[in-house]
Amino acid sequence: MRIAILDDDPAQLDLLQHTVKALGHDPHAFNNGQALMRALARDTFDMMVLDWELPDTTGITIVKWVRMQQGATFPILFVTQRSQESDIIEGLNAGADDYMIKPVRVAELIARLRAMLRRGYPQTGGVETFGEYKFDAGANLAEMNGERVDLKQKEFALALFMFRKAGRLVSRQQLRDEVWRSQADTDFRTVDVHMSRLRTKLRLRGEFGYQLVSVYSQGYRLEPVTLGSE
Repeated sequence: MRIAILDDDPAQLDLLQHTVKALGHDPHAFNNGQALMRALARDTFDMMVLDWELPDTTGITIVKWVRMQQGATFPILFVTQRSQESDIIEGLNAGADDYMIKPVRVAELIARLRAMLRRGYPQTGGVETFGEYKFDAGANLAEMNGERVDLKQKEFALALFMFRKAGRLVSRQQLRDEVWRSQADTDFRTVDVHMSRLRTKLRLRGEFGYQLVSVYSQGYRLEPVTLGSE
């Protein structure tokens, strides 16, 4: 998982990065709000951990912007010194999913991160079904409307990744990082070509309950579609 971390205290930022990395995730660190907002304009993350008091803005402002302007649904955790009940209520009402008071207790931080990721990205085993689409990760087999679809290895991985994140915007950068992993020289054109193939092979234009939408300059969103009754 790609996790954005925002804190202007270098020691806290280092601690949060180290903890996220130790859990096997990919931390992306920012020390001011504007830097994070610029990153969010072109990239996507699976979770965000942020402080309240920042040199150029507030964590509350960031959370509201993420929820209202971007419509982002990823989990958000406040890690802050503000400990009043009214602060906690304000943070959660602004759109955060959880709230942790500094000083950071690492074991508690790990537990909270794991719990939030479990809730935000529930893991399923074996065959995964999404409406008329079925994926067997063990056998690399895909079906659509009961019929097998021939997908190459990268196409299968990309399709399953997008279905698991249905409804969420996913940047080209994140797709490259998550699906191509060790192939750092993969360009965004390769990502676009694979997405075009998936749209055709899986008929992702809404007729079977999902449509693949390109979001200009950002990436893609696989949107569930409510099928009308005959």
